[in-house]
Amino acid sequence: MATAPTTAANGKKPKDPNRKPVALRTFFMIYKGQLEGEPTITFDKMEAMDRLLAANEAGDTTLKMKKMQVPKGSRGKKPTDAPTAA
Repeated sequence: MATAPTTAANGKKPKDPNRKPVALRTFFMIYKGQLEGEPTITFDKMEAMDRLLAANEAGDTTLKMKKMQVPKGSRGKKPTDAPTAA
């Protein structure tokens, strides 16, 4: 069974073959137990490891770290001020 070509008729844009892949932003979330309390978020991996090691040396072994990646977005266009009808 063939797939339908993507056109404006079916509401989908055709894919641009020259488009660069979306860059990802990586950050590290440090939390305790089952996300008890306020998580700490940092973009620096070494800072996250330092916090985990410091907590471990203090006897707190319940801290966990999770690496997360989200796509870098672009800022949307500012809405233009439409003239108001008087």
